[in-house]
Amino acid sequence: MFTELTEMLEERHSFDLVDRVQARAGLDGAWTAVGTYPDDAFYRYVVAACKETDEPPDRLIHAFGAHMANRFLHRFPEVFADVAEGFDVFERLETRVHPELAKLWPDARMPRFSPTRTPDGLDLLYVSERIPAGFALGLIDAMFLAFGPPVIVTRTPSPPNGMLFHIRRSA
Repeated sequence: MFTELTEMLEERHSFDLVDRVQARAGLDGAWTAVGTYPDDAFYRYVVAACKETDEPPDRLIHAFGAHMANRFLHRFPEVFADVAEGFDVFERLETRVHPELAKLWPDARMPRFSPTRTPDGLDLLYVSERIPAGFALGLIDAMFLAFGPPVIVTRTPSPPNGMLFHIRRSA
């Protein structure tokens, strides 16, 4: 996750900004895509990035979720080849997408997604002890932008570490 967030910051801002974020967060050294890092290091990195960019944490985490959705689409096109609409993505996330991610990051503690189809859309329970729900909303927004249909998303907290997203087709 560090390397992906770093790449997003480099793309949106600059290499210099990333250096300032790492210094502000008190993180030094090289980050690798296959490494695992303490949760507090990621949080410090996000807080430092928000301070350097003047971006609210919710907006940064949402943008990161959208960034990761696009990375998944480009990195695993075979997983998404038969997707007809965004609802399909979230119905198969745990069975088709997460196994691919686990190959790359075997020690990763991934968030859980539990979808339930409704007559007019999907209820999606997102549970993560580490990654805020704004990340999931970024994934949702980007996947429905890529595959459609247009949707309206509302959310209801689901304690202790979850968010229930109500994803409905928009008229």
